[in-house]
Amino acid sequence: MNQVLPVLTAMLAPTAMVAACGLLLLGIYNKNSNTLAIIRALNAERRKLILNAQKADTGLADLREVQIGHENQLLRNRLRIALGQMRATVTATVLFLVASLGLGLGEIFHWRSGGFIICLMIMGISSLIVGMILALAESDIIWKVIQAELTMPADLERMLGTGTATDHG
Repeated sequence: MNQVLPVLTAMLAPTAMVAACGLLLLGIYNKNSNTLAIIRALNAERRKLILNAQKADTGLADLREVQIGHENQLLRNRLRIALGQMRATVTATVLFLVASLGLGLGEIFHWRSGGFIICLMIMGISSLIVGMILALAESDIIWKVIQAELTMPADLERMLGTGTATDHG
């Protein structure tokens, strides 16, 4: 029993990382779901603009349609980056699982797998770092989407000549 406890303790480190990766994946999934909902809402608004534009020709509808197209492109880029985040996190999860399994099997079969396990852990952590770098890139895209949405009222008011909006850029 005294020899089993250190092995089980060592196996918990990769297992804890797997749980952390699971939470990251859940967060990425939720972000993707929200992004998809935003894209659907923007496309529904675009369809309404197209239908209304057939009835009345307005420059405002054209301006909003251009903005929706721009926001959709940014959101598609966000989803591409989020896919990279998911791949990096899943890769890290697999590496941590293999490290945990290797620790257990190494103890059972008396393999000298310490260096291999350390390499797996380093690769898993490196994969998580790649995912975090992608998260930084994604936050830049989110800011661009926010800026695009916030500049819309000012552009509309300039076209209408009311001049009541403040510049949010």
